[in-house]
Amino acid sequence: MLRLEQLQLTQFKNHPDTRYDFTERIVGITGLNGVGKTNLLDAIHALCFTRGYFSRQDQSLVRHGQAGFRLDGRLRRNNESHSIQLILRETGKKEIWLDGDLLPRMADHLGRYPVVMIAPDDAELIQGESRSRRQFLDALLSQLVPTYLPNLVRFNRLLQQRQALLRDLAENGNTTAQLAVLDVLDEQWVATMRMLIPERIRWSAVLNEKVNEHYQRIAGTKENIRLTYQSDLLDVDPLQRIQAQRARDLAAQRNTVGPHRDDLLFHLGEHPFKTEASQGQRKTLLFALKLAERSLLEDELKLPPFLLLDDVFEKLDPTRMQALLSWVANQTRSQVFITDTDPIRLNDQLNKLGTSWQSLTL
Repeated sequence: MLRLEQLQLTQFKNHPDTRYDFTERIVGITGLNGVGKTNLLDAIHALCFTRGYFSRQDQSLVRHGQAGFRLDGRLRRNNESHSIQLILRETGKKEIWLDGDLLPRMADHLGRYPVVMIAPDDAELIQGESRSRRQFLDALLSQLVPTYLPNLVRFNRLLQQRQALLRDLAENGNTTAQLAVLDVLDEQWVATMRMLIPERIRWSAVLNEKVNEHYQRIAGTKENIRLTYQSDLLDVDPLQRIQAQRARDLAAQRNTVGPHRDDLLFHLGEHPFKTEASQGQRKTLLFALKLAERSLLEDELKLPPFLLLDDVFEKLDPTRMQALLSWVANQTRSQVFITDTDPIRLNDQLNKLGTSWQSLTL
């Protein structure tokens, strides 16, 4: 069991100093646009994941005119009570505290309190560029695999170093010493790839099965959805491929091969999902992808993740929406936080679930 019982927001976005107490597993949050419903969900995400959902920049979470923020949460994990503090100091230093102890690394916190969020901009996962799908997969694996995030951080640091070296070589000419540095950098860079790519391949295959299962449940059809991991380093030796691309990289002054270019591809039957799917099918796939993420986290971590549903009534028709809520409320153990601007609509939907729920008005 995993429950958030209390959350205090201090200088977090448009919440100057606000406390919320959560008494039920299903929490409906209503209010006009701009009152802080989405920001409350983002605070829950930040408390569990150490950063906000919508931006990688910590400063974007700070209330206007202030220099830092603080989140204080009280949670129950497998019947044990815990306290968490996420603090962004005025100096820009970020800290995560668990039960009064400062954790040495942010990565040490990931996976301890798993969380999944569905928000309006998530349509980019289905229709947008590959970057959003890589970020989705990286966030999922950071919660699943303890070593994944440190390897990803090292990979990105080496990626930037190599990019800078390629520009320097192009501008100032290739010297033997500089090429020797590039050789060493390539070996270190490829070493991180050998750890990242197998994890992405493995978990993409597991995710594929769960996406198809959830898609058919929400849509009420037997349409077959297929998810595949695409990389230009599959079935090849990464170091040999990187070295073979060196002349091209030098000419382009950028890294033209590597996991930073990989993608998740969706197919509807045998056809590319992007070109064949209707708007309704795209919305259904988005929810299936997120619910598959939730199921995978619960299966592997043995904890039901928090499920944050932001303004989801605008995404699905009433029949599919009710099917989704019914499954989430009655077939999962996740604590669910759901926002809507229309209290009557939200109350009607939640009253049909046959379970107790809490109403919060901001």
